[in-house]
Amino acid sequence: MITREEIDAVLAAHASWKARFHEFLVGRAGLDIAVLGTTDHCAFGNWLDRYGAKYLKPEQYREIDALHAEFHRVAAEVADKLKSRDFAGAHALVAQGGKLEQASSALAARLLQVKDAL
Repeated sequence: MITREEIDAVLAAHASWKARFHEFLVGRAGLDIAVLGTTDHCAFGNWLDRYGAKYLKPEQYREIDALHAEFHRVAAEVADKLKSRDFAGAHALVAQGGKLEQASSALAARLLQVKDAL
């Protein structure tokens, strides 16, 4: 069974990953850009694959998995834009209200809906 505390913990893990990504973007931390687009190299993804797949309702799991994948897809898109020196494009993705924030917010909102239903 998934608990409210577990959801709080995975939301915190997601926030921590976003903070590390921000540190990478401003040059204060390294990050393996080869795995940015994958969902199994972060604490949230590991939790989702192990526990979410087992304890969430199938439709909840599919939706959260897709939202998580979209978040990582956008993060990888940011890195690709930086690599190709498209700084304006990367900035647009990470700016307030940009695709990265939208993807992260959608994921968090869905998890909070699951938490509220517990």
